[in-house]
Amino acid sequence: MAPFAASKGITEVVINTIQPYDLRLLGDSCFRGYDSIGYHYCIALLACRVALNEADELDVVTVLEHEVEKELKEHELVASRGGENYYVTLRIFKCFKKDTDRLNHLLIRLQDHRG
Repeated sequence: MAPFAASKGITEVVINTIQPYDLRLLGDSCFRGYDSIGYHYCIALLACRVALNEADELDVVTVLEHEVEKELKEHELVASRGGENYYVTLRIFKCFKKDTDRLNHLLIRLQDHRG
């Protein structure tokens, strides 16, 4: 993933793809229209970029903050329906914690929500 994260062009494509992405719960019988794996690969790529480039001119951390807020809203909806959250983004950020302190506030935000 590091070679892709090092590319400004690829990073811009990823950012433009996930920012308008609507996180929503799936219906009982259909998985079309929501690609959780692809979405979280994008989050991982952006987290990797933060770890590789401390002075990122794209301010990828701001984008990740926005995505954390979207995920927290989804978690609230899941909890209100009696479901269980899997905290994929939290696990992704923990993978990169050793490489950067720029994700610490996002880790704390997700962990605080987890309870």
